[in-house]
Amino acid sequence: MSQLPITVPLRSGETLISYVSHLAVANGIVSVSDFCKDVGLSWCSLRRGRKEQLQKLSELSGVRTEDLTNAGNILIGALDYMLSGQQVTRKLLVQYETRVCARCVVEDAAKGAPIGRVEWQVKTYRTCHKHGVHIYTLPATDDRRSCFDFQKRVTDHWSAIAARATMVRNGKANYAFEKYLSERFNARSSSLWVDGLAVSTIVEVSERLGIVMVFGQYAFSTKMSDADRLQAFRAGFAAVYDGPARILAAFDEIHRTSSSRLPGFHSDFGAFSRWFALVDWTKERYQPIVELLCKFAFENYPFEVGEQFLGRACEEQKFMRAASAAKKYKIDHLRTRLLARDLGFGTDTAYAQILIDVKKYGKKFEEFSQCINQKTMADELGINETYINKFLAGGFIRPRFAIEGLAPIFHPDDIGSFLSKIRKQAAYVTRPPKGSLALSEVSIRVKQNLVDILELCLAGKAKSLCFANRTPSLSDFFVNRDEILDLLQSEPPNGIYKHKVRPFLRINTSTLKFVVDEGLLNSERVKHHRSRKPTALIRFEDVSDFLAQYTTLGMMSFQAG
Repeated sequence: MSQLPITVPLRSGETLISYVSHLAVANGIVSVSDFCKDVGLSWCSLRRGRKEQLQKLSELSGVRTEDLTNAGNILIGALDYMLSGQQVTRKLLVQYETRVCARCVVEDAAKGAPIGRVEWQVKTYRTCHKHGVHIYTLPATDDRRSCFDFQKRVTDHWSAIAARATMVRNGKANYAFEKYLSERFNARSSSLWVDGLAVSTIVEVSERLGIVMVFGQYAFSTKMSDADRLQAFRAGFAAVYDGPARILAAFDEIHRTSSSRLPGFHSDFGAFSRWFALVDWTKERYQPIVELLCKFAFENYPFEVGEQFLGRACEEQKFMRAASAAKKYKIDHLRTRLLARDLGFGTDTAYAQILIDVKKYGKKFEEFSQCINQKTMADELGINETYINKFLAGGFIRPRFAIEGLAPIFHPDDIGSFLSKIRKQAAYVTRPPKGSLALSEVSIRVKQNLVDILELCLAGKAKSLCFANRTPSLSDFFVNRDEILDLLQSEPPNGIYKHKVRPFLRINTSTLKFVVDEGLLNSERVKHHRSRKPTALIRFEDVSDFLAQYTTLGMMSFQAG
């Protein structure tokens, strides 16, 4: 096929249908469909980017087939097209409308002929990034043959286009997306992360993510105005353009500011989550976003190990709900709530909203589940429950958790640690030596608090301390009573014990009672300095005062010989 007598170059950013229309006018044919018939082309097949038609057009125009292909809408799937080297979905493209920037068209016309630009075919390209004016959609035509004839459509509506070209630039508008889209279609070199996403993916994510970022998880796009949707889109694109760190920051902001009654990824992310549930997220073009979503979800929501989300399995659980923690650690719901409050979170939070940071608090919940109450601890120690309060007062074992609204509870490891300390001061024997008694029994015999005896044992002062069980409880430790009495013995008192006053004064028991009852001798109750038993003591000065005034018949008889 020979080349046409008149050819025109394919200008940068020009669409295929604009170029064919321009080529037709240059060859003196007003209608592009008539032009295609005359030169043996199929206008319908050409618009769809059929390879054989593009090759014929290349021969006629002298423009390389590759460049023509790049300028066209090439169908590559049921709903996917390749536009200027970029993959887009049919939903993203205008179908029968002709969209223009009035100023661009007027400027092009002044240079020779107006051209249709690739970015104008994208619905979300709303404002010209060069002139700051809204993209103008030409009035619809009933002639299906001419709806794609760019030159004819522009000529038919030239007066309206010229009028719009005089409109004032909107200085406050944000053209970041439009500028990026134009640069990307025109193959500007870049190493931005966003360039690895399909254009359709950028648009879809920007729309849905922006809605939640700006209007929250309860917003619905169908109930929003065009201005609100545009505001949301601009915000979403700013996050996507900046890359993974900014997208994750947007996810975090959504997560932290969520007012959902039941926190979770789907309830927090609203419109974004609903959209993702409807699209085929297994497609390759969604995978970079899927990776970020999974990373964030697994880091911030209660996914269990192995649980699937968007085709990925959770490898490490970061959070769990209070109900899950109660089930896992076998703690009732009230105790779970009280523990969460004690740890500093969940104070004013509904039970269903409590999320537990596994790394930070998981061990605490596990410890809590292992703890025992005072009665069980007394059994573990092998002592009577009546001793437990005195035992605790000694500070040997402290409650692992002392939570308001719950009785103090103790961890078995703390009990084991305490018993280990005593065991280090004791010797193992197969049978307790004669004269040795259990610690609790010694406490009773010597009339001394068990705490004091334990302190002597822990200090290593009770050399007779021994145990007869390889894994002893407190009841398995034995000590010699007399040694404990020696250790506890205090200085003799300044007086005479009452039972020794009787032989000293040479009187019998009834007489001594009479003397004390009549107040001739004063006595007081004290503990014996060795036996620790309660007894009566008469001070030396009281005995001296008595003898200065009285003498007993027994003393007189003794003195008389």
